Formats: sequence, C-alpha cells, structure tokens
Amino acid sequence: MIEEHSLNIIAENTEIEGKLTIDSVTRFHGKFKGEIHAKNSSMLILAATSVVEGKVFADKIIIDGFVRGEVIAQTKITVTSQGRVSGKIQAPQVEVEIGAWIDGSFISSPKPLATSVS
Repeated sequence: MIEEHSLNIIAENTEIEGKLTIDSVTRFHGKFKGEIHAKNSSMLILAATSVVEGKVFADKIIIDGFVRGEVIAQTKITVTSQGRVSGKIQAPQVEVEIGAWIDGSFISSPKPLATSVS
C-alpha cells in the first residue's frame, strides 16, 4: 500500500520546464520539458495525459503517456498499450504491452544502471 505522504501527483494541466528531482512514487499527468531524476527505489508513472520531452531517470518507470527523448531505469520500464515513446529506452527489464508505440532503440543490461540521484 502506498502511503499518502510518499505519493507525488502532478496534475494534468501542469506544465514544468527544467530539472525535477523526485523520490518515492510520482504520478505525472502534465507536460514536462527537461530532465526528471528519481532517487533509488522510486517509481515514476507517466499517465495517459502526460507529455515528456527530455531525459527521464528512475528505478521503475511506467509509460502510459508520451515520451520524446531518453528513458533510463535502474530496474524496469513498462510501456503500456497506450504508451508512446520516441527515443532511447534503457533498463535491465523492458516490458512492452500489445498496442504500445515505440520509435527508437532499446538497450537492455542485466545489471542495474547507476543513473539516479541518491
């Protein structure tokens, strides 16, 4: 169960540009341009209404929206049936559901990647 004090929600009509550092679980519904860095043991959920342009780093990432750029996870990336990615995907585990749209490259590494912020 996710505790309320450890959950971040970025609303649908929110637009952010720059560098964002997050921890715990973050559910992103808005628009973002720049870099998102998540701390270890984090989960980033890019909801169906999210539009992200830039670089995304987290422990686990679920893409249900649109990402243009680079997506790197230490553990796992899931691109759902509604998810769309244009760019590079890199993680030890990558799950792509039927219906997902991807235009780019995959890099799979059996070792966790050292890309997050401590």
